[in-house]
Amino acid sequence: DFVVPPDANLVLTVHHYDPYAFTHQGAPWAKPALPTGVPCCSPQQLADIRGPLDLARRFGQRTGYPVWVGEFGAYEAVAEADRLRYTRLMRDEIEARGMPWAYWELAGGFGFVDPATGSLRTNGLAQALFGP
Repeated sequence: DFVVPPDANLVLTVHHYDPYAFTHQGAPWAKPALPTGVPCCSPQQLADIRGPLDLARRFGQRTGYPVWVGEFGAYEAVAEADRLRYTRLMRDEIEARGMPWAYWELAGGFGFVDPATGSLRTNGLAQALFGP
């Protein structure tokens, strides 16, 4: 029911961390604490990923404004293979809907850069985000 104000410079943005029990497992600030060891990507998790993206795309189409996925990511406690699979899946799903994106964040618990060295981490996250 939200009415978007008429402004030709407006861009709609969403943050997308579903499925939260996957993306935030092991995060010390998540309350209640989320257990680790949750794999990716079950059919329900795929629905949890795609549903909000489809909703955002439809809202953008209905209002005539572009939609930018301004945040997504998975915390570093997620098993590396699952984290990489999720990250690439999110990128592909967002881009398939014609939306630009930004990953959260550069050099912390979600990051793809080692803050101590300033270099890319060797875990494949940069490849999942920027590779072919």
